[in-house]
Amino acid sequence: MAAWPLTLCLLLCLCSGSLVSNSYRHFYSNTEINNVVQDPGTGRVYVGAVNTIYQLDEMLQKQDSIETGPKKDNKLCTPPKFSGCVTKLTNNSNKLLLVNRANGTLVVCGSLFRGICSLLSLENVSKVEYYYVVSTEDKLSVVGVLTVVQRHGRNTSVFLVGKGYGPSDTTKLITTRLLQESEGVDLFESYDESSVWQVNAYTNLFRHIFRLAFQHKNFTYFLFSRTNAKNEMGNYTFISRVCQTDTHYYSYMELQLNCSQGGGQQYSKVQAAFVAFPGERLARSMDVSGRYGRVTAEDKVLFVVFGTDSQTDQSQASALCMYSLKEINKRLKEIQDACYSGAGNIDEKQAVYTPYSISNGVWPKNCEQKTPGDHPCGADFLPSPLASTPDFGISAEAVITYEEHLSAVAVVVENEHTIAFLGTDRGWIYKVHLSGSAEQYDKKTVGNTRVNKNLFFDAGQDHIYVTTEKEVTRVPVQECHWRSSCQSCVTARDPYCGWCVAEGKCTRRSACRRAVEDNHWIWSLSQECVQITGYSPENMSRMQPSRPRVSMTLVPFPDITESDQLECDFGGSKSQAVIEPGKSITCSPPEVVSIPQTPEVVNIPQTPESQDFVAVEVKLTFKDSHVELAVGQYRFYDCSAAAKMLTNTPCASCVTSKWRCQWNIKDHKCSENDAETQDVYVIKHAQGKTFKMGTELMGSTEVEIVLKEDQTYEFQGYEFSYDKGQMRDLLFYVKEGSNKIDSNLNVTLYNCSFGREDCSLCKAADPKYGCVWCSHPKSCLYSTTCPREEELCPMPKILDVSSAGNTSP
Repeated sequence: MAAWPLTLCLLLCLCSGSLVSNSYRHFYSNTEINNVVQDPGTGRVYVGAVNTIYQLDEMLQKQDSIETGPKKDNKLCTPPKFSGCVTKLTNNSNKLLLVNRANGTLVVCGSLFRGICSLLSLENVSKVEYYYVVSTEDKLSVVGVLTVVQRHGRNTSVFLVGKGYGPSDTTKLITTRLLQESEGVDLFESYDESSVWQVNAYTNLFRHIFRLAFQHKNFTYFLFSRTNAKNEMGNYTFISRVCQTDTHYYSYMELQLNCSQGGGQQYSKVQAAFVAFPGERLARSMDVSGRYGRVTAEDKVLFVVFGTDSQTDQSQASALCMYSLKEINKRLKEIQDACYSGAGNIDEKQAVYTPYSISNGVWPKNCEQKTPGDHPCGADFLPSPLASTPDFGISAEAVITYEEHLSAVAVVVENEHTIAFLGTDRGWIYKVHLSGSAEQYDKKTVGNTRVNKNLFFDAGQDHIYVTTEKEVTRVPVQECHWRSSCQSCVTARDPYCGWCVAEGKCTRRSACRRAVEDNHWIWSLSQECVQITGYSPENMSRMQPSRPRVSMTLVPFPDITESDQLECDFGGSKSQAVIEPGKSITCSPPEVVSIPQTPEVVNIPQTPESQDFVAVEVKLTFKDSHVELAVGQYRFYDCSAAAKMLTNTPCASCVTSKWRCQWNIKDHKCSENDAETQDVYVIKHAQGKTFKMGTELMGSTEVEIVLKEDQTYEFQGYEFSYDKGQMRDLLFYVKEGSNKIDSNLNVTLYNCSFGREDCSLCKAADPKYGCVWCSHPKSCLYSTTCPREEELCPMPKILDVSSAGNTSP
């Protein structure tokens, strides 16, 4: 019984998806991991965990670390003196981790001391430099992005921070903080405090959850979910935008993003997002669909995974939706222009409102008559932010959905094709090919805890770093090399993989030396390996004394020349293959060996029983490397075996075979077709000939045999009249012209009705005859002629009583 658990484990592993290999690089943390980032210049990975910051190399080997907690703290008091406050030992969750390559520092923000921040050296994270405040709440989401702004005519490094609201926090949703001292203002101080709307007293009621901050061209974007109004329960997703040159946030606008499936199921709450170029194929598909505006491969796309809102929908359903940044910016301009028109309307419907100041269900406008285009980044006449009303948000159709919770997404382009890696809260990574329709082609498990939203690729995009609760794993984006044959390579439908023809292995295109040559790298999704699709001649007799070279057609035909030195293995007989013009290859079949004073040796395998041919393997290989190019089977037929394929009719079996054999009625032999033979005893192949059949019971009547498309013969039947018994054996003959060519075709005729006048006698008939008792007419008939069969015989009835002898009075 000890073997059963192991067997069950193996079955589960094989059936449920791939497990992450132990050969992958891993890093384990003693505490929960909050954030992970990579320095693209050095490949170093920085891990922000509870109470510790780790510095790892690209292979996830630890280089350095610094403890950030626990420390004595009181969230209600102002650090560092805590005058009159009772403190307790408190863990420090990492809230923000940003790589600043401009000055070689790592921006680190934690939850201790009102959200303390520091600058650590990218070379040595144990070196601490400065502090600043973001948020005290352990579970509060924080995002940030680095940028450069003009301050008093000089470029100044800053970072923008977006965060939700905690009970001990400032109400500012987004702030700009200095990353260098400037004009008497200290490091980490607020760049500008003029954003009046940010201190609105109702900010905490909208329950912001920030998921992503990023820059594109001249704008900074934030992606988050929030409620729409003070008394609403449902969460909605918004993308906000501010001009990079606008340090006062006058240009701040929000646009609602909607995601649904077929206009029905709504996915309203953003979980994670990723910004990437779409790739040539996906861009073309998005453009043709007409749902994303004009999209090219150079237009960045926002890929967002949504969940249903737990406050309004208890399901765990998730979806991936896509949004063109060009289309987002176009819609935001329309919203801004509607505001500058003074009315804030589009097509006579309110399109713009001022969020965070809703009162009594009315959306106030904050618009002023201006010339559209004169103030693309706003000005002081817009002291409050703008937002689109729900009707003027951007709606997208889910490209793929799951009945489980998605928690992370990362997108990459390989050979113009786009692949999304989706993380789940159960520790799975789903690989999805995004094209005209999304297709999941693989999945891997990296544990049993939630995949962190910090999902990213290494600099070469060869690996993806996957973070779960206490572990970071470096996972290859593809494992083509595990597929050892072309068929297994293309069956995987992995956009990364293709069959490298001359090297005989499954690889990425970049790893195949001759990939640029026609059909030398066969993409997995093409579903087509190099095959031998035709031969000339199509077949030959295994007894043929002289054998011509065989020409083979290959599809797809790789770009090969004589210098490739192909070898042909024809049933064990090897010869040099010749590459012919017109994309074909010729090989020599096995020769008939002549040995003095002995019969010729036919070095072809024996014909198997119940077949009239033997299939010999033909293999084409590259001679120097022994790499297999294509494999097929060539048929050598055997006419003597062809005569045995139809029972009792050797002549018909011979002359109707697809090998074009001929029958000698004198010798009763089936042999290969000989066009020069004019012997009157030889019946040639039956193509174009007519045959008739008859029997004694048919008298002088003969019926024609019809050739069918599958090269077999049939006759339409004959109605016999015979009532002298239940069965009659008949011997049929077959004739070509006036010659009877077969006379041993025996058939048994039977009559279900004869001698079976009641149901019980009918049911007692041998089942092989198919006799059934019919309810109407009540008689025993063959099953196909009975309109309604009675399954059970009726109970017997006493119809008459008669005396068998005298009775006493």
